[in-house]
Amino acid sequence: MTLTDFDEKIEELKLVRTKAHGFKKAELTNLIDNLETKRVSILVAPINNADFGFTQDDIDELKVIAQQFQVATNEIEEANELIDNAISLGTKLFNLL
Repeated sequence: MTLTDFDEKIEELKLVRTKAHGFKKAELTNLIDNLETKRVSILVAPINNADFGFTQDDIDELKVIAQQFQVATNEIEEANELIDNAISLGTKLFNLL
């Protein structure tokens, strides 16, 4: 089956599930879960089997980049928190007028 076949079958079964009751609904849910799992397995298989040729230096460099992104994300979150505080204070001051 192709990914499109999986997608179509999953959507068909979801429609049928909405009209099913009790045990049949549970069976359909299980079947849909199995199809979705198989679909993901098909998507992930080439990635798991691929040799990207990364050296340890490449991986170390990617880790440094990831850490830099994390630091930047934390700084953005802190800035957003400061902005939220400023807005809150501004609103309170405005309400006092």
